[in-house]
Amino acid sequence: MQDALDPELEAVLNEGAPKPVPNSRGRGSTPETVRVSFTNRRSWAEQAFADAGVDPEAATLWPIERQFDTLAKLVKDRFGITVKKTEALQGRFAVDQMLDLYRNLQFMAHVMGVPTAAMGLRGKLTLVLRKGIQYFGAFYPGPARVEGVSIPAGTIVLPKRSNSFAHEWMHALDHYLRGLFVKDGEFALLSLQVRQKGL
Repeated sequence: MQDALDPELEAVLNEGAPKPVPNSRGRGSTPETVRVSFTNRRSWAEQAFADAGVDPEAATLWPIERQFDTLAKLVKDRFGITVKKTEALQGRFAVDQMLDLYRNLQFMAHVMGVPTAAMGLRGKLTLVLRKGIQYFGAFYPGPARVEGVSIPAGTIVLPKRSNSFAHEWMHALDHYLRGLFVKDGEFALLSLQVRQKGL
């Protein structure tokens, strides 16, 4: 499979002093941090298509929207995660992100010793794939709009081919557990609630 480099990401990496990619502390990130925070190649993982019951070689010839829809349904059925993409995101990035996501979700579930269906936090987790690379990833505990898409509470947003899903998933888990253990807490995350107020 041929590499499909992202020109916007390449420009950030090659500028020496890249456009700042803000982090939660308000500082820009270094080119090396950007380099390891995004995958800038096509996905090598095609097992998801086989698990969806289709020949991976045939599936890669389908229109890109059909590929995305097939993978989104598989991720919803297998992991309980609803996946959307913004119109601004090129379909190829979304499909490659989904192929890697499928493989990585299996690894995460195995390492944590949980059923694959647990990764969707009982069907409450949504993932939105977006174009802009202003940040590496984000978890939204409340409803919001991202690149024209309304997102529900409990949504992870990843730009392009970000490698931040596991990090953002831990925030999602923190938020989900807060809802189980603290009904009227002041904070969106259980870890903040415990640090500030206790249980």
